[in-house]
Formats: sequence, structure tokens, C-alpha cells
Amino acid sequence: MPVALSGAELTELLRAAGRPARAEVLEAKRLMLNLLSDGEPHNPSAVELELHTEPVAQDQFMHELNGDTEDLDILREEANAHPVARVVRVQMAVYEAAAELTAEGLAISVEQPDQSQLEVLPHTTSMQVRFQGVLSALSIKPQYPSVPASGWVRLPHRLREKPVWLFHVDGFLDGLGPLELPARVRRGADEALHSYRRGLYLASATLLALVAEGAWRTVADLIVRTDTKSLREAIDKDAKLAKLQDTMLKVLEGSGVREEHRNELRAMAQILRSIRNYAAHPRPDEQEILEGWFDDDRCAQLIVMTRRHLEVLSAAVATSGEVQQHSG
Repeated sequence: MPVALSGAELTELLRAAGRPARAEVLEAKRLMLNLLSDGEPHNPSAVELELHTEPVAQDQFMHELNGDTEDLDILREEANAHPVARVVRVQMAVYEAAAELTAEGLAISVEQPDQSQLEVLPHTTSMQVRFQGVLSALSIKPQYPSVPASGWVRLPHRLREKPVWLFHVDGFLDGLGPLELPARVRRGADEALHSYRRGLYLASATLLALVAEGAWRTVADLIVRTDTKSLREAIDKDAKLAKLQDTMLKVLEGSGVREEHRNELRAMAQILRSIRNYAAHPRPDEQEILEGWFDDDRCAQLIVMTRRHLEVLSAAVATSGEVQQHSG
């Protein structure tokens, strides 16, 4: 028979069981950004029900815990299966998501609308606990991060009417298939998006160009396994980016990548190289063409275009791999 715990011990056990996984926080951020994409104020708690993988009872927050029976075994051995732990974990994920989005400049605090029926995010989870036949109240206060006092947030004006999920690094780099970018390249993407959100458009555009360069060099390392002599020599000699990309496009041509995709890759690669070079060494004859990338709207457009560039590059890697596998 399980040994009964004190109220403090049970509180700590439940708090530990209620800590969300990083994937749950990211899912909360994705749902919250989708919610905020209409530009209106929203209470983050509105996404809680979508985060629950199982139905939540109306009285879930007053669930009765048996502090000296099978509930303890569930909390110890399979915490995620316990209904109260699930509720605490989802609340924690929402708090983490709201705090991170606010800190990252993707959400700003606003006053609670007068007509709102939604309350501020709760700071405690209350329930009834039965110890050896005696029923008493227990309040769990997880270590939530600080959130806006009103509990209500909306998008900053500059992000309205934009694919806002792409302006967060996890959304920007999500779904790139075989293109596994190194940590330094991912950091570059994170800082590019952070710079954009802070209005540092020159830094953002330059970093996006470097992210693309890192992606091309990553792809070169992947497809060089075909023993392509010209590509291997270009890598070994640390060829200039333009030459490396030209060599890679020829290799991709022989690997079954469609012409329109190769042309798209070539054109966008040239744009990004030009932006990078102009940012470091501006030339008067290029000002009219390239200076515009360093303002709010054009830089936002460049983020979307760079994401598309990475998608096409990833698809090219996948096609190249399939051709090699089939021919082998």
C-alpha cells in the first residue's frame, strides 16, 4: 500500500508532474500566434482547451486527489496520465508561451476589454485532497513566469497581416525535411527574426543572407556523398559562395531537380548574395535597387522569401537523395 505524503510533498510532486515539455510550450505559442493573427486583443487562456489531448471536465480544477491511494502511483510513475497534472501542465505551457512571446516582441500587453467574460490567467490550481479519509483543500502554485498584468495581449502593429508564425524561429525553420541546419545557422535565423522584431532591418536582412549561405554549404556537405568530383573540389578549396552554388546547381540538374526549381534557387541565391555584399560594402549604383530591403515591409517580405528558398533547397536535397537511392 502506498505511503501517504504530506500536503507539501504532494504539492511538489504535482508541480513536478505539471511541468510542460518544450514541445507543449511551442505548440501553445503556435496556437497563440494563430489566435493573435487577426490583430485583435486575446486572452492566452483561450488556447488551453486546444492543448488538451483528452476532454477536460468542467470541475477538473477541483478534482479530488487521494493522497494515500492509487493517485500517488500515477503521479510517481506516469504523471502525464493524471488529469490534474495535465491541467497544471497545460496552464504552465500557456503561461510560458505568453511570457516568451511578450519577451520576444511578438505580443504586447493590452487592457482587458470591458465586455470580456474571460478572467485573468489563474495563478493557482485548487483541488480537494483526501488524506486517510479526511478531505481538505490544496492550492498548487507552479513557478509561472511573469505575464502581462491584464492577461491580455495582441500583435504589434508591424506584424499585423503577416504570416506571423514565420517570424518565430521555430516556425521559420519548421518542416524543412532533410535539411538539418547546424546550431550556428539556426542561431543566425533566430537573431535575424529577433532583429526584425526590434526594427533592426539592416541586421535582419544581412543575417538572413548568412542563414541562406549556411544552408547552401550544409546542402553541399549532404550531396557531396555522391562523389561528385567538381563539388568535392569546390568544398575542399573553400570556393566562393557563387561558384559553389553554380557547381551545386549543376549537380542538382543531374540528380533530377526540375529546371524551374533550379532557376528559382539561382535567382534567390543571387538576391541574397547581393544584399549581403551591399550591406557590408554599399555602392552608389546599387542603392536604388538594394537599399529598399532594409525597411519594415521589404524586410518582412525577405523573411518570407528566404523561408521559401530554404523549402525549395530542402526539396532539392530530397529529390537528389531519392534519385541516388533509386539508381543505387
